Amino acid sequence: MASIVENIIGDKAIQLGNEEFVRKLSFGGGWNACRVGLLMRIFGDTTVTNCRFQIGFNYGDQDTFMSNNCAGYVGVKYAYNASFTYESANKRYNLGSNYVNSHVQKQGSAISDSLYAGTTAQMYGAAATSPAPHMWLLAASRTTSTTYTLQGTYVTAANLAYSPTTGDLLAVMENESALSTNFTTAGISKVSTGSLPTSMDTLSIYWNHNIPVVEIYAICVVAYY
Repeated sequence: MASIVENIIGDKAIQLGNEEFVRKLSFGGGWNACRVGLLMRIFGDTTVTNCRFQIGFNYGDQDTFMSNNCAGYVGVKYAYNASFTYESANKRYNLGSNYVNSHVQKQGSAISDSLYAGTTAQMYGAAATSPAPHMWLLAASRTTSTTYTLQGTYVTAANLAYSPTTGDLLAVMENESALSTNFTTAGISKVSTGSLPTSMDTLSIYWNHNIPVVEIYAICVVAYY
């Protein structure tokens, strides 16, 4: 399970090390348009391979993404089976340029990763040595009763130069159309395949490495309608 850490007194964070944070949505699974926003950093300074950091939605909070009996999951992840390379000179992680629109589904034990070919761009992430965390967003809509359209964001070098606050995150979350901002850049949306559960009522945040851990300093989830 996720840990609560306090590296600076009064400044708590959720720490993930090869684990999944799940939380039932207060408004349930009947939403048609929903957004998730995070302030986060990869809390380390070493290169790590085959990375899977995801934001998504589960059906229920028991058989979630990490379960071999997953009841239903859809989400997006940074890059596509990428290495996160630490750049000591720039005090950041280089996430590569391998498919910023990587899309993830799961039912049962089989993970289905898909993407839009050609949607490549250079991505970065905040490290333990970076001056501030970075912002990552997921915009989701229910396309039909059992399919979902998901659009993730990524962080360019210019985006990473800004230091987002919780107030900045809340301002972005209030604007349904603002995915590309000073802090983050919108990717291309992708529609899920197959038939997923009609109710995605649980937030899921997943990271697949023990070292380095990921630290999350703010989470905001908004249902627009």
